Amino acid sequence: MFRLSVHHASGCVVVGGELDHRHRHLLLDGLRTLVPTPHPSWTVDLAEVTFCDTSGLGALVEGHGLAREHHRGLAVVRPSDCVHRQLVLGGLEPLLCPSPDRSGATDTGPSWPRPRSADLAGIRRPLPHRARATALPVRPGATHPTGVAGTGSPPAPAPRPGPGAAAENLPGVPAPVREHPGGR
Repeated sequence: MFRLSVHHASGCVVVGGELDHRHRHLLLDGLRTLVPTPHPSWTVDLAEVTFCDTSGLGALVEGHGLAREHHRGLAVVRPSDCVHRQLVLGGLEPLLCPSPDRSGATDTGPSWPRPRSADLAGIRRPLPHRARATALPVRPGATHPTGVAGTGSPPAPAPRPGPGAAAENLPGVPAPVREHPGGR
């Protein structure tokens, strides 16, 4: 069951239950009600969230954009374990969960215990954009496992027959049996 409450006095939106595609618009509506308030930053308390998918993360990113559009800040505080895992995997933790030791950081509400690095050992993190895998240069004379010696590249794919190609031209396909035109 989804729960949302907006505290205009503190500029905080508290969310509970499942934050998914069915409820993302409710979170965004709650954040929009904070626009006329004088708070320099908004907080989203996610301690009671039991499930969060990419739509929920998208709503948080969209809410961050809404806050910036109105010259405000937005911070996620007390994310539940499932939300924290999604924030780490999506690379959004630095954007949405400001660390308390950052210089010039505003008060974002109550702090929450961050998990030890040992707790996150099994989580795969996305590579930064500039560190994505690229093709490595191949030394001259090296043999690609499926290629030709010295080129370092795989062989060119076999040409594909176009429409109307005869079946006997296809590799691995037996040629059809044809009767003689004389009709024996």
